[in-house]
Amino acid sequence: MTKRTAINIFKYAIGIAILALLIWRYWDPPQGIGLRQLWQKFVIQRQPLHWHYFALAFALCLAGVLQTFVRWGYLVRAIGLPFTVLDSLRLGFVGFFYNTMLPGSVGGDLIKAYCMAREHDRRTRAIATIIVDRIVGLWALFWLVSVSGTIFWASGKIAGANAAAGRFIITAAIAIVITSLIVWVAMGFLSQERADRFAERLGRIPKVGGPAAEAWHAVWMYRVEGKAIWIALFVAILGHVGFVIGYYFSALTLFDANQVPSLASQFLVVPIAMAAQAGIPTPGGLGGGEWIISLLYPLIGYQGQFGAFMWFVNRIITWIIGFFGYLTYIQMKPSMAAELKEVGAEADAVTIAND
Repeated sequence: MTKRTAINIFKYAIGIAILALLIWRYWDPPQGIGLRQLWQKFVIQRQPLHWHYFALAFALCLAGVLQTFVRWGYLVRAIGLPFTVLDSLRLGFVGFFYNTMLPGSVGGDLIKAYCMAREHDRRTRAIATIIVDRIVGLWALFWLVSVSGTIFWASGKIAGANAAAGRFIITAAIAIVITSLIVWVAMGFLSQERADRFAERLGRIPKVGGPAAEAWHAVWMYRVEGKAIWIALFVAILGHVGFVIGYYFSALTLFDANQVPSLASQFLVVPIAMAAQAGIPTPGGLGGGEWIISLLYPLIGYQGQFGAFMWFVNRIITWIIGFFGYLTYIQMKPSMAAELKEVGAEADAVTIAND
């Protein structure tokens, strides 16, 4: 067994172990509904799931995933690279398959970057689109918490025993948004020479300097372009709204509306869990997303198992969409598919060597 294979198996094992721990913890919790009750209700008694809510959750999740592909395609075209909507959907689905289903240390972003660099002469710009798209997606999550949280706070919906925790989440998100806006405005006063010097300084930072310098160059490129980022941000926020509502419908697949947090409360915790899950090294954040949301749910006055169950229902939906990505992958030209396998293996080998 190679070192790469062992690490990939270990990543799956971590995700499965976290899920097993959550199952053990929430099988029969002292408060609220546990897995034992759900098993009894849906398997033993054969009561039907709320399939109409599952269908709604699937539709919203699929729409949200598709908007990420289209948004990325727009960012590519915004800097003058030829790129069709079909191209963004094709590579987007393959990248989603890699990110969701496979345990490699390098996910779908590298696959998309490789294909972009392979098809375009301006490789730096091509790869920059993927970096900026990730940054925009994360930034949109904080914007969503800031805007929706402020509205709920002003309307008096952030109240009760856990109001302080909710207000802290909103305040932290607002602080991040304001700080990033200040940085964005300040970048407009930099000359190209100063931007390059700053990138050189970032590059000297041990280990993280290279990626940090690349991210800076990518953001600077779009700062010069202007409005493309704001259009992409608006589209990303709309997509995240759909994702949050989709998670809510995922919860309603198993529970009645009076058993789960309101939609307003979901807007406070789900975007935070979505952002945090991106840092989990398991395939698609397996187990990590369920664990994170189970920690956040008590902040809004609900037991953690409700969040974990909701998250896993939505994970099933992402697995189904990931299978669409697999079908796209196997329909690609055999030579390109072989090249994708090769670049993934090479990138994993480089990452392992640097660890």
